[in-house]
Amino acid sequence: MANEKTTCQICEKEVDSTTINTCHGCGKKYCAACQSESTDQKYCNECVGLSGVVTHKHSSS
Repeated sequence: MANEKTTCQICEKEVDSTTINTCHGCGKKYCAACQSESTDQKYCNECVGLSGVVTHKHSSS
């Protein structure tokens, strides 16, 4: 059984379809290389770069 390939919607490279995730921010399908390293949540590099998506602690002011 051959591995199915799909295209990452961020970097546009063809990758194994089992390595694709869906971004919680924009809904694009992205590969492991386009996973944001600044958060352990499922956000692509584009969303983190544009929105600053990170795990925030609520500050008490």
